Amino acid sequence: MYLQNPEKLQILLTASVTTSQLTFVCSYHVVSENGMELPQVSINGSTNNTTAVDITPAAGSSKTIQVTNLTIYNSDTTSKTVIIRKNLSANNYVIVKVTIAPDETLEYSKETGWGLANQFGGSITGIASMNGLTGASQSINTGTTGTDFNVNSSGSTHQFNLPVASAANTGKLSSTDWSTFNSKQNALAYTPEDVANKEDTTINNSTTKYPTVNLLKTGLDGKVTSNAAITGATKTKITYDAKGLVTAGEDATTADIADSTDKRYITDAQQTVLNNTSGTNTGDETKTSIETKLGAAATANSGYLTSTDWNTFNGKQKSITSGTAAPTGGSDGDIYLQYT
Repeated sequence: MYLQNPEKLQILLTASVTTSQLTFVCSYHVVSENGMELPQVSINGSTNNTTAVDITPAAGSSKTIQVTNLTIYNSDTTSKTVIIRKNLSANNYVIVKVTIAPDETLEYSKETGWGLANQFGGSITGIASMNGLTGASQSINTGTTGTDFNVNSSGSTHQFNLPVASAANTGKLSSTDWSTFNSKQNALAYTPEDVANKEDTTINNSTTKYPTVNLLKTGLDGKVTSNAAITGATKTKITYDAKGLVTAGEDATTADIADSTDKRYITDAQQTVLNNTSGTNTGDETKTSIETKLGAAATANSGYLTSTDWNTFNGKQKSITSGTAAPTGGSDGDIYLQYT
């Protein structure tokens, strides 16, 4: 009986004992990967009612256990049904299920297989049935057939198949795959994504959240597409399109300036006049200087009216009014001429 890592042999009862647990003795060899057989090991123990107990340990990496002999003795006062099974991680595979009377022993040897013996060591009967086989002498070997661990019982042989693990098979890890896996890159340290930091509704100035692709696309879809490139320059007149983007630039002229009150431009001639005007009041003009510059009004000259001339003009005869109507009033100095 062979066990490949991490397989191990277990024993348990279908019901609790009445007075005493059943005892077992097992002998086995550990066979290394290169086929070297290590010295035989013998271990003993006892059952624990319906709780499974390990008869053998796991073989260890790249090793196989060959069970050569196993005896289970019923020291209880009533018959007990014993289950011997192979344990493979979370899976269990029953090898034999036998009822043992008080003082009887269930025996296994690699030469003769399973059998029952009485208290004197004599054989009682052959195995009635093991995994459907009823031969008095049965054997167990190993193979790799199938896509998962399986037992193929045929004739008088039980073949325990454990295939090589692959993408399609559940089974043992080959030394080739072990070397491949062992040479791979160690786990890289990284901080897992925190989905709570995803933002899928509004782009803002958060320093902890980041936008999703959908949100970025929505934001970019709302942006203005650029126009063809233009030559960079500084210009006073620009042309822009409906998107508000500048499409051209040139120097502005006075024709480009819209006319408005108190914001009009001047001609070159007007600029000459303005340039010749100091715009500064010297404050040195007096009555005499002004009169001198203007000059007195006379028959041939325009100028200021002197007080002498004003008195002369004021003392002259008022205008004479003629007509047929009698005067209705008057003042001293008025002369009226009446005619018919």
